[in-house]
Amino acid sequence: MGKRLPLQVRDCDFVARVGGDEFGVILHHAGREVAERTAERIVERLGFAYEIDGAMTHVGASVGVSCSDAGSVTLRQLVAQADDALYATKRAGRGNWRLAA
Repeated sequence: MGKRLPLQVRDCDFVARVGGDEFGVILHHAGREVAERTAERIVERLGFAYEIDGAMTHVGASVGVSCSDAGSVTLRQLVAQADDALYATKRAGRGNWRLAA
């Protein structure tokens, strides 16, 4: 996933491993529509089966999305909102994405 995830975002965006099997993505100068399309693409494309050492494998993705309008919330708040949305997505059945309320 660490190699496939960066391929789903633009060159100006930032992808980092947060811990374990969790990654964070920061989309620069992206509105809600871009964030939603990116989340859909990540879930779809990371869900494709692929081969590792001759064996087919499947890794799914669940995504939590939070958006900010030019500094209306802090980075800490954005991360907390995205984390809440991620775990709500996982509780609802995984392999999907959710926008923070």
